[in-house]
Amino acid sequence: MKKSKDPKHQKITLILLFLCSIIIALAIVELITSEVLHYPHYTPGSRKFILSEKLGPYNVLAWRPPFYSFLSVEGNNHVYRYNNIGLPGSDLHLPLSDNNIFVLGSSFIEATTVKNTETATAQFQKLLDATGLSYNVFNLGSSGHDPYVMWFRAQFFKRYFTPKHIIVVIDPSSINYFADRWSDTLSFQLPPFFAKEIKQNTMLKYLSLPRKYSAFLNLIIQSHATRKNRQNDLPEQQIILSHSSEKEIWNKFDQSIEEFKKSFGEKIMVVSIIPDQSQNQRLRDICRANNCYFTCNESILKPENRFNGTGHLNTKGNKLLGEFLFISYLNFLRLTCSKV
Repeated sequence: MKKSKDPKHQKITLILLFLCSIIIALAIVELITSEVLHYPHYTPGSRKFILSEKLGPYNVLAWRPPFYSFLSVEGNNHVYRYNNIGLPGSDLHLPLSDNNIFVLGSSFIEATTVKNTETATAQFQKLLDATGLSYNVFNLGSSGHDPYVMWFRAQFFKRYFTPKHIIVVIDPSSINYFADRWSDTLSFQLPPFFAKEIKQNTMLKYLSLPRKYSAFLNLIIQSHATRKNRQNDLPEQQIILSHSSEKEIWNKFDQSIEEFKKSFGEKIMVVSIIPDQSQNQRLRDICRANNCYFTCNESILKPENRFNGTGHLNTKGNKLLGEFLFISYLNFLRLTCSKV
């Protein structure tokens, strides 16, 4: 007669089987995430800094570590990386000098949907190198940024690098951003705690090590952060403005360009890729009133230059924008040199 198994032994066996099944399931998920989906492991070293409480959700600036990798969904689920100082765009020439060009803009400039070597700023850099102009192009584009937030971003990075010139790129989303954000009077006063580094959250600090070795865990945490960021973004489509709100919007543009001019003087130039002649004329008038160089290109955002016709710039669109930035910059240099 067979002896019945010890209930305690059976319980332990079930627990071990359950744990083994979880481990095997997690191993399979990790394998699919890293080898099939090619989602990258976490690159530790990200830093966050305070800008100004007046910027609301854009109060914090994130600076990635060198060669930080990420998955671009819009870029056909490819893994791309930041450059050798943790910014979008191509690698900078080292050692760094004072011949630096800051290119500010929204996600159209950031261009995380293409390889870092295929961004508009990378194309701009290639053309400068080919011409023998020894400049470093800093891609300071960031999702959801309008000229007001760009001003604070420029103030932050000038504490680390000296800009020779600054290019502010305006796209259609800037109209929506100014229509939906900020008070009537923009404050450009830097708070005492400006550029102060934020200590990393204790939980995230302890999760950094497993994220470094687990693509699946990195995916979960990054997805949560992405959802929070998307809540701050606005759609790009054109909006119909009332005369009063339209006046307020252009006043905010005027305030922003005026402050750029006060801070950086003759170093500043404004480039618009808004495909609207009347809006570009308003921008031209604002820049003229502030004695600031302005140029525009209304054809770059054509459907054939964008992902799925309405998304961010594809490789071709980035190449065209990079070429336009190069030509515009040469014209800007000729004009500024002629004034000397």
